[in-house]
Amino acid sequence: MELANELIRRKNKLPFDANCRADIGAEGELLSTLHKAGARLFCVGFESGDVEVINGMKKNNDDRRDAKYHEEAHRFVRRCQDSGIMVHGCFMVGNLNETPASMEKTLDFAKKLQPDTAQFFPIMVYPGTTAYEEAKKRDYIQIEDWGAWLTKDGLHNSVVTLPNITHEQLVSFCDRARRSFYLSPSYLIYKLKQSLKDRRELQRNVKGFITLSKYLLRGSQHEKTEVAGKPAPGRPNIRVAPSPQGGD
Repeated sequence: MELANELIRRKNKLPFDANCRADIGAEGELLSTLHKAGARLFCVGFESGDVEVINGMKKNNDDRRDAKYHEEAHRFVRRCQDSGIMVHGCFMVGNLNETPASMEKTLDFAKKLQPDTAQFFPIMVYPGTTAYEEAKKRDYIQIEDWGAWLTKDGLHNSVVTLPNITHEQLVSFCDRARRSFYLSPSYLIYKLKQSLKDRRELQRNVKGFITLSKYLLRGSQHEKTEVAGKPAPGRPNIRVAPSPQGGD
């Protein structure tokens, strides 16, 4: 609050975006003050719509907080919207206790939250993390050649296959989730109204649509790429599309 009030006192004219958690317990007064200070958008990792997946991620290291996580997420998004701050939601599938049903819960969660923009990505288990060690112990990692973890374009390539979900299915789900979110009639109407009200957002929306449209139309798997000339046997490298970032 002290920082926000100082920005207001100095008549800050530069809008800013920031990473944020949904479970910080932010009240309307704080969010409204931040918006007056220049806060335009928060990028938030909502991750999953399934409580069991959130718990397995140890997102809060507290089962009681995990149990209330989705309730807090909905409250946070509504308070941000009431305060004039947009939310870019980040959703991830492929956690080690993921199931087809939990992925559907994540898509449903994203659509009910109604963030301004959203991205859906399959998990990347980076070396040095607990998730990587656990995935390796369970033999879920399909490719150990680090070059194969990215496409030629430098985009994420899913390399985790779970007992009941292949990494190809993770990418396909993200394609479908992206289409379902961005092409829903209610979302398109919302974006049209937003564009008519704010010229700056109109420019942003047009730019984002141009970037995103090719992935919505043909998906992430439109081109199988070879990385370092050595695709994994029976496991073609998959092009994973970027999602529009909330900041631009």
